Amino acid sequence: MPKPKDKAATGKPQGARAGTRPARRSGVDKRRRLLDAAIEFFARDGFEGASVREICAKARANVAAVKYYFGDKAGLYRASLDAAGEALLSDRPPPTPPAGTDPRTALRLMIRWAVEFTVAGGPRRVALTRIILRELREPTPVFEELLATRGAPMLAEVREIVLALARGSLSMPAAERLALCVIVCATQYEHSIELLTRLGYPPPKTAEELDLLAEVISGMAIAYVDARRGGDA
Repeated sequence: MPKPKDKAATGKPQGARAGTRPARRSGVDKRRRLLDAAIEFFARDGFEGASVREICAKARANVAAVKYYFGDKAGLYRASLDAAGEALLSDRPPPTPPAGTDPRTALRLMIRWAVEFTVAGGPRRVALTRIILRELREPTPVFEELLATRGAPMLAEVREIVLALARGSLSMPAAERLALCVIVCATQYEHSIELLTRLGYPPPKTAEELDLLAEVISGMAIAYVDARRGGDA
């Protein structure tokens, strides 16, 4: 029985595996370029206005790559939001206070994280914020997914902190309303930057400024709970 030829000796690829890693690396790079370009165009033009051809041109990819990697334009939109959100969360993960942490401290930590998350993060954060603002005005089917995967868990976490802080003085609906107000105050700051800057209150840039803003927001929530403690919440 003749021995198989040594392809390494002939200089030919050693089976299909010879090209697997470069091809896989190329595919990962192309997918990343598509996601980076997509978040930029979706932030600028919205889901309906963004052009898949323009996105692909910026990403140096052909239009067929969108179908191959994401299925369609909606899949690319969803994946670009997920990628941007995960990147920001990996850079600034939410706080995880140990068990037994005073709820006032836990609330301040959560608020400070939320404020910093929305005012820091560079171009990716700006793009993601613009897309979320547009989703609030012109919801796409992805909006429900954003609520389920991002909004609802955060609301539940802040609500539990509020309930611990209230120690029975707030009903569940009242605790949820207060938690929602806290989230809005902490996360919507970025959306009013132009107005606040013109009024003399530019976004916080230092740790001290972030601490002060978190203290103000948490202080309002704590004062509300203190005022309602013992009353009909």
